[in-house]
Amino acid sequence: DDDDDDDDDNDDDDDDETSKRSTPRKVEENTMGIFPLPPTLTQDALSVMESSAARFELPRRDAALVSTKKFFQTAFDEHPRHVDGVGNDGESSFTSIRAITLHACYQNIETTRIVCEVVQRLLEDRKADEFALALDVLLSLLEIDDSLSLDRTNMVLDTVVAGVAHNIRYEKESTTILIGLCDTLAKRTMRSHGRPCDVMLHNWVLDNFPTQMLEEWFRRPNTSVEVRQNIIAVIKRLIVTPSMGYNGSSSSNLSTDTSIPRKREAMGSYQNEVVTLPKRRRPSRVVESADSINGTNETKLPPLSKPVSLIATEQQQSIINDDDDDDIVVLGVVKGPIATMKKDQDEAEAVASEQEKHGEVIVAVSVNDGSSGNMVLSPFCDPFVVKERVLSHLITIFGDVNDAIRAQGSSKRNGSASHHNGSYLDTSAFAEYFETLRLCITGAEFEKGLLLHRYHGIHKQLASLLWKIDEEGRSERRSSADIAKGELVLLYESIIEFHPEVGNELLSNFAPQNSGRLDGPIDVDHDEEEDNSDSDSIGVAGGRRHRGGCSGNNTDVDAVDHLAKLLEVYVTSARSNEWYNTTYMSHYYSLLLLLADRHAEFRRRLLGHNNWRWSLRAFALSNTAGDSGPLFQTIFDGSMHYVIESEEFRSDIISMLASESCDGGKRSLITQTRLETGTLRLLLQILVSERQHNDAGNAMNSFIDDHRGLTQLSLAVHKFNQRLDDDVREGSKVGERSSTVLGGLSLALQCLCCILGSHGLNQVRSLMSVWPEADDVNFLCHKLVTKEWEKCFDQDSLTENQVESVRVVEYANELLRILASAEAIAEAEVV
Repeated sequence: DDDDDDDDDNDDDDDDETSKRSTPRKVEENTMGIFPLPPTLTQDALSVMESSAARFELPRRDAALVSTKKFFQTAFDEHPRHVDGVGNDGESSFTSIRAITLHACYQNIETTRIVCEVVQRLLEDRKADEFALALDVLLSLLEIDDSLSLDRTNMVLDTVVAGVAHNIRYEKESTTILIGLCDTLAKRTMRSHGRPCDVMLHNWVLDNFPTQMLEEWFRRPNTSVEVRQNIIAVIKRLIVTPSMGYNGSSSSNLSTDTSIPRKREAMGSYQNEVVTLPKRRRPSRVVESADSINGTNETKLPPLSKPVSLIATEQQQSIINDDDDDDIVVLGVVKGPIATMKKDQDEAEAVASEQEKHGEVIVAVSVNDGSSGNMVLSPFCDPFVVKERVLSHLITIFGDVNDAIRAQGSSKRNGSASHHNGSYLDTSAFAEYFETLRLCITGAEFEKGLLLHRYHGIHKQLASLLWKIDEEGRSERRSSADIAKGELVLLYESIIEFHPEVGNELLSNFAPQNSGRLDGPIDVDHDEEEDNSDSDSIGVAGGRRHRGGCSGNNTDVDAVDHLAKLLEVYVTSARSNEWYNTTYMSHYYSLLLLLADRHAEFRRRLLGHNNWRWSLRAFALSNTAGDSGPLFQTIFDGSMHYVIESEEFRSDIISMLASESCDGGKRSLITQTRLETGTLRLLLQILVSERQHNDAGNAMNSFIDDHRGLTQLSLAVHKFNQRLDDDVREGSKVGERSSTVLGGLSLALQCLCCILGSHGLNQVRSLMSVWPEADDVNFLCHKLVTKEWEKCFDQDSLTENQVESVRVVEYANELLRILASAEAIAEAEVV
């Protein structure tokens, strides 16, 4: 073309010109010290630039080829469906296209606009699988930090919004776009300050989610459940939680480890200068009215600080302007040798983490080379303000969520959901909504207006929804491992922990209250079933099933006994639910204990309820129970605490422990074949409490007289000792895991000492007359006292097991002393 023949004087000039235009131009070294390296360079390019003292400029013709709409259309539309091409830098062709696009858009808003237009067209015209690369590249533009970041953020997110709005009727396409945005948001750092581009993205979503995502998309009548859930997932990413680690796959590489600053990397001849300011005071979070919900009293987001280093200085601009070669187009300027912006960012983040420990906030990291450039870390919005805004707006869609979950039981759903009686129900639907609500609960005063029923909050409907889901699980219309139910339980626990008034409302059955406290005892008639030894697999508290009052949107929840509903939440000890029970139902029992600690009447009802005893048996003591974990610990610790305080509870637990309901009705929990120590620990706590409260003759006498307690403990001693002898006889020394054997043996002997020590010697003589195993126990204690314990332990567990063996010998000696004293008195009386 004509451009190829600008100089026709001779062929040599043409050859020189062609060579000149096809090779990046190298600028004099003495002008290189003022140009920062763009963060969009590949690692190979970074190595070349850092090892050279030159600036490279792309010829106009080459620049035009990689910045046209046709180029991006071809790149996004014709990339290999299966990545098998490899670029010169070892990256896949998929990644190479993204890298080229990012570099072309750096400091170039026109190229960014072209990319957005091309991607928007693909989002509107193609299926999800066909616009995957285009969407990935579009969202990657949000990671570019330059002087145009704010404009680029608005442009990219407008494209995303247009893509979702166009595809809102198509579930796969809409969810693909929303998941991409969600993943991009999740890459932010947990710290209070971050890269300006991350802060801009965070603030844009925080500003626009109420209207754009909730009002226009979520509340749209025909929006699918899947799309709605992904909208919630995007909003959830606005909240910083301790579980949010930085995603190492991101290009920003912001470390979440704030305890160890990164080592300073080689910075050439330039040093970093840190500028700090006192940390700003946190704004007040108490809202006296509902203005925050209506948007009239919203806190303004913090202003953004732009990275000044990305703006060309006068010296830089003069070099560019003085270039009289019209064939050179500066898409971006680079220089060497100086640390890259990425390295500067890492350095800033490392110093920021240290400074935040001392109450200071990083404002900028400057390059001390005489230039005016610096690297700025912008502040994220106060996390409490974010939670307030998110909670206030999510509460407004609770009615939509409530209706959608209630409607699940009346419609079949295809997909990877649980199958029950021919119906497909996705029990995780809207679970993330309840999780997000929980993450926003901080105990602020304004939350009461959103939650409490007396302030027209959601509490009453929330309780009704929980009972509805629970009843459908009991009737097998929903999975027993119901994720939405589990998240509701977690939410309830968090709300009641921060706002005791919510617990008061629930226990008073939402009766009108002026004081916000229970005015009197709660007296709800309740029929309880006796313990059933064959019901270890399913726990239906009290044996009752409430069929009415909780179905449909017009439920009259005033007629529901909320206290009974809470105590009778459906729980199963099936092995398939082990993860679910550990993750979620442990918090259900924590909730019960929290209310029991605050309300005496509720505590009385809880301890007398069959459901608690069933749970203790199923999850802590029987063959279906575990030996540790949050579920075991919550139930067991709660029981250990309340057997100290309640005499009635002690009697109930004694009956449960000593009843022969294990191993086909042949053994009790004390004598069961399973080796565990929880039963004996609980029994010992009961016996000690009886002795301390001078209650001997109640639970203790019932254990001795009604349940042959001394015989059961003798069998327990024999069981643990036999296991110890078997291990030694087989040549396998007692190891760390077998410490349960020594612990059980020690506890059984201690229980016997506690019972006999609570009686006088004459009474002990009487007990020995009805204790057939007394002589066997006496003989066994002699063997334990004279045993060579060192030969029983391996070296790895020697210290721990030696301590436990000392206890065994101690209680064996004590038991021998008591028995010998009783025998001495008997002999003296005969003489």
